Amino acid sequence: MVRKCMNMAFLFLAAVGVLGIILLYVPRIFRISPQIVLSGSMEPGIPAGSMVYISRKIPPENIKERDIIAYQRGDRMQVLHRVLQVDEEKKTFQTKGDANETADPGVVEFSQYRGKEIFSIPYLGYGAAFLQKRYHRAWLIMGIIFLAGADFLWNRREQNEKSD
Repeated sequence: MVRKCMNMAFLFLAAVGVLGIILLYVPRIFRISPQIVLSGSMEPGIPAGSMVYISRKIPPENIKERDIIAYQRGDRMQVLHRVLQVDEEKKTFQTKGDANETADPGVVEFSQYRGKEIFSIPYLGYGAAFLQKRYHRAWLIMGIIFLAGADFLWNRREQNEKSD
């Protein structure tokens, strides 16, 4: 029974680790950036805590009304909102969060554009935020190592008991 619980815990931790690598790092190979949604401005379609995948390969000239884009606001803040209007001449977007009553103040210049939303996974961002902290990753890795070591020792003990 204890052995079964250890195996289940090991498989769970290993699956979390592998899934984390697949969902957070593999998309970067294809110039797709995972981004955690921090606010509720895009609810109900994209709830806070979702993981949104942003393609950086799509140029701003290909963006149409109703597309969801990521853009830079200020030095560090990246925003994810829907495009209401595209002005090709001025090279600007008018954007709005789905949950917001009014359009965003000002316009977004093409130079602020960071990419287009490809898809999102609700609430996955909470898990990704957890794994972004170095000590959480360390606990995950230590848990996997501990359980793998315990399984090794358990197998060794069983082999010794059988040989006696």
